[in-house]
Amino acid sequence: MTDLDELERRIRATVRAIRRYCARNDFAIAADGAICEEAAAKVLGYTTGAGLGSAIRNGTIDLPYRLLGNARKYRVVDLATHIERSYRGGENRENSCIAF
Repeated sequence: MTDLDELERRIRATVRAIRRYCARNDFAIAADGAICEEAAAKVLGYTTGAGLGSAIRNGTIDLPYRLLGNARKYRVVDLATHIERSYRGGENRENSCIAF
């Protein structure tokens, strides 16, 4: 298995974990796989959606999003990719997926 295959496996596992988290916490997932800023913030470990919004605006975090009015929406796959690519080092990556 190549490093890229391993990364893809971890991203898929993290997508599943995020979807389970959203279902358990009544966060809707849109048809395009997007969730609201509040849900995305919780997934990434921010206390509030405003904290994530601030990090996006000041460039601390670079995530793709779409605007729906004044609301930002984030695709679950983009969140999972960001999470998994943010890990550094370590040989045993079997349990690197976020656990909600």
